[in-house]
Formats: sequence, C-alpha cells, structure tokens
Amino acid sequence: ILEAMASGLPVVATSVGGNAELIDDGVNGALVAPEEPQAMALRLAEYVDSPRLVESHGSAAREKVEARFSLARMMAAYDQLYRRMLARTADSLTNQREAA
Repeated sequence: ILEAMASGLPVVATSVGGNAELIDDGVNGALVAPEEPQAMALRLAEYVDSPRLVESHGSAAREKVEARFSLARMMAAYDQLYRRMLARTADSLTNQREAA
C-alpha cells in the first residue's frame, strides 16, 4: 500500500488491519468493508471513470507518505528514540551510583 501511495496512486483496500491508518477514505483512496466485493468494484469503477479523482487522491496519497514515512522523518524519529533511551540509561546509572 505504501509503495502505491508513494507512487502517487490512490489505493482501494479493505478496512482491516492498519489500512485505515494509511488510507483516508475519500481523500487519498478508498476503504471498503471486508468481504464486500461489490463495494470494492464500485470504488474501483469511480477511479476508472474519473482521472481527475485519481490525480487528486493520488497526490494526497503521495503527500501523506512523504509526510509520515520519508527517510528524513524516519531518521528523526529514530534519533529521538535513541536520545530518549540514552537519557534513561544515564538517569538509571546516576541513580544507581547515588544509591551505592
């Protein structure tokens, strides 16, 4: 799903698992209830019939992926995580030394 969105394509998927966290129904793709093939077919037909909808939802999909999953964003998130972990370790060592 992320690869399609990063390529500027709207995604039609079922509303299971983490799909709803990625796809904003009617904004950057479409979500349908599981086990409803007719609903899936109708949503796909909307995109077939409307190239403008494909373009606008595809652009929104790419923007979401770039905002949440870009390399810079992921590196910043890991940097924050490591800094928090190091701070906790330093605090723990300080507390152990003071207790000794």
